[in-house]
Amino acid sequence: MKIGYDAKRYFGNNSGLGNYSRDLVRMMAEQRPGNEYFLFSPTANSNYQVPPEVGIVTSTKPAFYWRSFGIAKDLKKLGIELFHGLSNEIPMGLKEEGIKSVVTIHDVIFKMYPQYYKPVDRLIYQYKTAYACKNADIVIATSEQTKEDLVKYFKADAGKIEVVHQVCSPSFSIANNNLEKKSPPVILYLSSFQNRKNHLRLIEAFAKVSAKTGMNLLLAGRPGETFISCESLVRKFGIIDRIKFMTNINSAQMPDVYATASAFIYPSEFEGFGIPLLEAIQCHLPVACSNISVFKEIVGDAALYFNPLDINSISEAILRLENKEENVIAYNKIIHNFSDTVVAERLNGVYERLKAKY
Repeated sequence: MKIGYDAKRYFGNNSGLGNYSRDLVRMMAEQRPGNEYFLFSPTANSNYQVPPEVGIVTSTKPAFYWRSFGIAKDLKKLGIELFHGLSNEIPMGLKEEGIKSVVTIHDVIFKMYPQYYKPVDRLIYQYKTAYACKNADIVIATSEQTKEDLVKYFKADAGKIEVVHQVCSPSFSIANNNLEKKSPPVILYLSSFQNRKNHLRLIEAFAKVSAKTGMNLLLAGRPGETFISCESLVRKFGIIDRIKFMTNINSAQMPDVYATASAFIYPSEFEGFGIPLLEAIQCHLPVACSNISVFKEIVGDAALYFNPLDINSISEAILRLENKEENVIAYNKIIHNFSDTVVAERLNGVYERLKAKY
């Protein structure tokens, strides 16, 4: 089967959707080499490696026009049988050209936390998500939570939504075990500094119990709207020697950052998936996280849970995390369930069923 992927995020995003795109394409090229794969993007970026057997298609046409309207005819010319939009959208004209379509929708957080988005961005996300839900042959949700949200907020047809979890890059399973753990040991939180990521409550919770724990806190991620407030709060509590920031981290460095940590905490208020949990488990770190449904879907009983809106609950989890050990059996099961082999089989099954249906 000839499969085309929307590769805008593959070449233009260093985290999140970019990592999802790169890991999915790598996984399919390795696990299902019988298909032909092509990346479609207005431009390519040599900073990101592409499997040698995967083709790259770019265009000199205006980027927005080509991705939204003009790409369908180019797909047809190249004999693409199935197009997979990897970041919540598909172009127009696919049905008219006889091209089957799959779209991955990661979350609809803009519906639940509209206050964190500009009005124009909400309108764009609303339109693209609604169009994708209505017109894609199959919608892939990265979690049961996202599937439920699509039905709730977009009246999407649950019968054409398939849950296919995100794969975790194998680079985390081979993280440099020769690296020494930081001393004193650190609890890692790796996330961009956004309101819903809940850094401010985490800092306050850590401050409450800092005298009772021998662990420090490392906050790593891209600076965002709460970063300055986080720095100010750390100074206010007088714990600048206990909480450190790392803002210049890239994807290649992340496995080593996990490898030198002693535990991982994830206090986010809401997520469509939560790939950092899998990364931490791949690195065999004890994990504590918010008691939200999507996290329970991913890690089950392998984590300590807390109420992300309750400072005391987070504080208690920090203290318990210091003595928590890895649940080997549970961790191995999770690592298997989110492995390349398992996820590729499920995704390829979606492709094959769609091919057979039409």
